[in-house]
Amino acid sequence: MVASFKPHKVLLFAALLYLISIVFVDQKIEINLADTYFFIDYTLIVAFVCGLLLIFAVLYKYLNKYFSIKLLTWLHIMLSIVLPVFAIWISHSFHKSLALIELTDIESMDYILNHQKKLNQIILTFIVIQTLPLFNVLVSLISMKYSTAKV
Repeated sequence: MVASFKPHKVLLFAALLYLISIVFVDQKIEINLADTYFFIDYTLIVAFVCGLLLIFAVLYKYLNKYFSIKLLTWLHIMLSIVLPVFAIWISHSFHKSLALIELTDIESMDYILNHQKKLNQIILTFIVIQTLPLFNVLVSLISMKYSTAKV
């Protein structure tokens, strides 16, 4: 039996793995926006990511003919799966390392701000990555328009 890697099947499998991971991971991500800290539980992150992956699975299943650049499709899928895992891993490593550093000096504040900057960059990248399917559809529609034009 040959496994076929279709975009919607990969997204469904990733959503299932995220749901299974709720049992094993108990983590929170803290996000600092304008001197306000938001603590987001892992289950809420999984619910958001799974919902997003399922929406894109349906999108890729029924609108696959409109995605002409397959590299953009797979880039979007892989980054949509990997970036939330990477954010959780960075947050986990940060919280683990807090037990090892002294929080009384000025360098500790730089350490905390560096962590927040990394998380903000990952979140911003995740948001930008979600525009790749739109770009892919636009390129496909433009190429379809010019390929059907009569000379």
